[in-house]
Amino acid sequence: MKTCRSYIAGNWHNGAAEEYFELSDPADQRVVVSKSLHAGPADAVSASRAASQAWPHWRSLAVSQRVAFVERLSARIAQHAESFAETISLETGKTLEEAAQEVDATELETRTQLDIFRQGSVEAIGSHRISYEPLGVVLLITPSNFPLSAIMRKLVPALLAGNTAVVKASELTPQTSVKLFELVDDLGVEPGVANLLIADGRDSVPAMVNSGVLAAISVTGSTETGDAILKVIGRRNIRFQAEMGGSNAVVVLADANIAEAADAVVQHGFACCGQWCTGTTRVIVEASVMEEFTQVVLHLVKQIAVGPATDLQTRMGPLISGAHLQRVEDAVKESVKEGARVIAGGQRPVTKHLSNGNYYEPTVLTDIGDYEAFCDREIFGPVIALIRAADVADALQKANTGHYGLSFSVFTGDMQVAEHFVSQVNAGMCHINLPTGYRDNGLPLSGWNESGRGIPECGRFARDFFTRTKAIYHATGQAAPV
Repeated sequence: MKTCRSYIAGNWHNGAAEEYFELSDPADQRVVVSKSLHAGPADAVSASRAASQAWPHWRSLAVSQRVAFVERLSARIAQHAESFAETISLETGKTLEEAAQEVDATELETRTQLDIFRQGSVEAIGSHRISYEPLGVVLLITPSNFPLSAIMRKLVPALLAGNTAVVKASELTPQTSVKLFELVDDLGVEPGVANLLIADGRDSVPAMVNSGVLAAISVTGSTETGDAILKVIGRRNIRFQAEMGGSNAVVVLADANIAEAADAVVQHGFACCGQWCTGTTRVIVEASVMEEFTQVVLHLVKQIAVGPATDLQTRMGPLISGAHLQRVEDAVKESVKEGARVIAGGQRPVTKHLSNGNYYEPTVLTDIGDYEAFCDREIFGPVIALIRAADVADALQKANTGHYGLSFSVFTGDMQVAEHFVSQVNAGMCHINLPTGYRDNGLPLSGWNESGRGIPECGRFARDFFTRTKAIYHATGQAAPV
């Protein structure tokens, strides 16, 4: 069992808490897998000040030197890929295959950012130029569902841009974040350049905001979390970026390839036990193919083997915590109370060997009673709803219902109709005959409405968020140095 501590100014800190915060194995709550000593508000302020003191040195380095550090870090992660996958699986309940995919995706996304920053921090525009300069100290708040990739998605461009960072990682996945920062420590980076807080964000974030040294905050979490942080920031000059909640819709039209659409819906509705922001929740099906599509989906759902990651037959693991299991269970009960009908799952497994884990059956709902309420409810679990649409116009209206706007997919054989949906739907990420979770590292992870705030993550947009631009003009005829 690992003891997890914060990493501040190049040292491991016990934190202010007098008692250990223990975490159980999601597959068996009787087994404690880690204990943490949480940092307090004073520790959070120390971390932000350590980052502030390290910034002058880090920003003065050539971009190539910062690139070299990230390259070394990425190489070390690759060397420990199997160990990272095992740790991620242990903490989150993901299957080993899903955890390994996260490690691989982290490496690929890091490469994308390295390619962007290798081009330097200056862009020539005729005889003039744009300089992309660092902001200062950035606070990076990351979730539990992707405990490695979510940190690196933010930390890599932040450091490459010349900022110093405080990572407030999820307290539900401390082992993964500590494992990452052990590599940072081994690489001998200047103390304070990258700091890790194992802490409750409700205490640590306000303390850091009030310290007066933060230049930016990037958060991935629920809409409620993003809004709460935005209120703490108030009128302070702190740049803010948030990737928040979602209730992502898939539209399946009558001319779609039903088998492909159903496979995409099931894969991205139940992968990671439904715990990912771009996963599928609402499936809006044109009436003429509703019965056929439903039967294909139910057939695929029956084939999902639920169990612990240690079982190689498992295709869906447990939810991350008992508290989250209860939230998912309550959300389904509330939907049923509003009129929804359960046609698959809808309860905890009755199998004895799963009784001590945070398991919930792959669940399919239909006949949603209060559709608007359902659209505004982020279940964040293994639950999808099949919704009948009278025609194309009705499908579009149903897709745009609710206050979220993260990811959307349409399955159809008519590309003109598909492009119509893409142009009209209120979502920052749109897919044609692809699942809602599909993404390319060069494109923005963009949430509309209540699913996002500020400049989106990923691709060149990461550089845009973590830098400020300076326009530098030269008299005509003078070459701009690049």
